[in-house]
Amino acid sequence: MTQDRYVTSKAIQGIRKEIGEDVLPKVTELRRMVDSTNLDGLGWGLVGELAVGIRYRDVQKDVREKFMQAVDVLESWQETLDNARINWQRAEDSSTVVYT
Repeated sequence: MTQDRYVTSKAIQGIRKEIGEDVLPKVTELRRMVDSTNLDGLGWGLVGELAVGIRYRDVQKDVREKFMQAVDVLESWQETLDNARINWQRAEDSSTVVYT
């Protein structure tokens, strides 16, 4: 048995809301968590700092940048979905049959 599927402005708003209330805060929190993985001073030891520490901080920087890019993408989706919702609502309103 198949199920008919319809796009509605309400469904678009639901996706936008889920991104804003669930996904975006979690990605933002993950980005903040990267800083909690710092190992300051000679936590790696003198040799470890040269072998691991420098590269580790480079990876942290890359991860922070990737999370910031993810936040930017999610925010752009929010804006795009809002525009889609508005346009879809207008289309729904325009396609409503009015009997007089």
